[in-house]
Amino acid sequence: MAYAAAKINWIKLLSSYGLSSSVISSLSTFHQWSLNTRAKIGILEEQLQNIDFSYYRSILKNKSLVNQIEKELKAFRPVKYQVDPQIKAIQQFETKAIENATKISENAKKELTELEMTLSNIQQARPIDELTVEDVLTACPEIEKRVEDMVKQEKWSVPGYKEKFGNLAIM
Repeated sequence: MAYAAAKINWIKLLSSYGLSSSVISSLSTFHQWSLNTRAKIGILEEQLQNIDFSYYRSILKNKSLVNQIEKELKAFRPVKYQVDPQIKAIQQFETKAIENATKISENAKKELTELEMTLSNIQQARPIDELTVEDVLTACPEIEKRVEDMVKQEKWSVPGYKEKFGNLAIM
């Protein structure tokens, strides 16, 4: 079985795709783990796997036990698991994750554009001391309607003003 992680260009992956620091950290950890695992597998494959049953027959009294173990070992075949369903599930998950990441990226770009426009508007706005009443009424026409309603009802004070700023009347 080919070593899939060896096919990945880790340097390009970690530097070129604008990944967040937590994702880069996770990928680096996975890369290190895969390298360590591959090294351990290589060491285990190189180790001597033959058992000298004649040696055990010569030192043990129960030779039938050694024969039975040798027979079991020769008959042993590792179980092969079908991993195709898991691989398909992982691939589907990967596809969905890529789609979600693309959507998130697009939404973030839209939001960034909107924030840049808002910042541009803030930077180009006139200072508050240069605004006129007409400018405020143009920006918020509901203020003019509310003031007109208050005048029609002969309300000459703003609700909550005294609570917030206190009574400024001399008498």
